[in-house]
Amino acid sequence: MGVHETEASPALVDLIPYRAVGAAIAGCACLALSPLAGFRFAWGPLFAASAGVALLLSVSVVYDRLRRGPRIAAVFGSLGLWIAVSIIWGLLSSVALGLGLPLQDANLAALDRALGIDHRAIVTFVARSPAFCAFLGLVYFCAVPLMLALATALPAFGQFERARRMLNDSALLMAITIVISALVPAGGSFVHLPYPSSVLAALPPDAGMMHFLRFEALRDGTFRVLDPTQIEGLATFPSYHVAMAFIVARALWGLPWLGAAGAVFAGVTILSTLPIGGHYVVDILATCVLYLMFCIRWQKQSRTTRASPQLHTSLAKV
Repeated sequence: MGVHETEASPALVDLIPYRAVGAAIAGCACLALSPLAGFRFAWGPLFAASAGVALLLSVSVVYDRLRRGPRIAAVFGSLGLWIAVSIIWGLLSSVALGLGLPLQDANLAALDRALGIDHRAIVTFVARSPAFCAFLGLVYFCAVPLMLALATALPAFGQFERARRMLNDSALLMAITIVISALVPAGGSFVHLPYPSSVLAALPPDAGMMHFLRFEALRDGTFRVLDPTQIEGLATFPSYHVAMAFIVARALWGLPWLGAAGAVFAGVTILSTLPIGGHYVVDILATCVLYLMFCIRWQKQSRTTRASPQLHTSLAKV
């Protein structure tokens, strides 16, 4: 299907990514328990963010009811839900670190060594080209804006099923990543492994360490505020950046030119997680296994759909 070959315009209720909605509801339930771990909410920013999300979702419902623009309704609904899930689970990533479970950096580094991987050698090799490092840094920090752009562009171009699938994937993988990171907390390879100053100088500023101040404050209990304006990427194992790379590639796969661009972006993003994100190789491998499990589940669902004419007819309307 080309990027301009749009799907039939269904009702908004048929486009709801229910797994993403479920992830948002589950996240809200977890956030309600966060004061038990000593956290408090920054109510002003939280109310402002909630009002913004409510406005986006309300516009989506109004446009759907008036039937003036199904694409516009889908754009606002997709954008509102993506922002809501990102805020909810982004805040929960702080709670996950604040639980204070023992750090697993030594074990993750040991797994890298057991696999015959010299993380320091990889980062040192990449650091030989400051221009390439700068390029990797640019791609790494483009992942979140690109996800936001896709949440808007896919429904705008009538790619409703791709948009719904992307929202479901991103919400579930974000939730799973943060839950696992709570049980397997880690600071990252740059925190655990000392690097020579010459290597650090060749990398973008704060590469692998951009989260360190917040990481330390959450671990020692000096920071206990849940503020949607201060969300940072804190999960090390597994890597949500790798998950985003797969999500973007799958969302664009099959579209002329964009499919290949998405695959290239995914490959470069995954590479950037080592020198820029400060991840261990085992973080990447764990995310690959997690995404493979998703793919197997999708394949089974696809077979079930083809095997059931009634279900196929129902889904064909989406």
